[in-house]
Amino acid sequence: MAQATHISERRTSVDDIFDYLHDEILSLRLRPGDKISEAEIAAQFGVSRQPVRDAFSRLATRDLLLIRPQRATEVKRFSTREIVKSRFVRAAIEQDVLRRAAKHCDAAGAADLDAAIADQEQTIDDDDVEAFTRLDYEFHKTLCRDRTS
Repeated sequence: MAQATHISERRTSVDDIFDYLHDEILSLRLRPGDKISEAEIAAQFGVSRQPVRDAFSRLATRDLLLIRPQRATEVKRFSTREIVKSRFVRAAIEQDVLRRAAKHCDAAGAADLDAAIADQEQTIDDDDVEAFTRLDYEFHKTLCRDRTS
C-alpha cells in the first residue's frame, strides 16, 4: 500500500505580514488613503523589507494597496464605479439564488432558513459582528444548497 505524504502548511513571514495587513484593511483599522511604510512594517515584524514588499505585492494584486515607486504605498481608495458594478452583479446573483431556493424549498429547508435568521438576529442583539459575518455566510450557503436531489 502506498504511503500518503502529508505536507504541512508552512507559514512564512510574508504570510504573517499579508494576513495582518489584510485583516487591518478589511476591518478598516487601516482606512482607504492611509499610507503605510515598508520600513515601519519591517521593524514591527522584525524582518527585512523584502518580505514586506512581497506582502504588499500580494495585497496590491487583490486591489487593496496602491504601490507607487518612490512614493508612499497607500490603502486603495474605494471606487464608486466598481462598487456600483459589484452591487449590480451581486443583486443579479442573489435574485437568481432566491428564485431557485424558493422553487425548491421544502419544510426542512424553510426551518433551516428560519433558524439561521434567528441566530443572526441574536448576534445583532449581542453586537457580535464576527459571529454575524460567519452566520451570514452560512445563511447564504443554506440558500444555495441544492434541494433537488
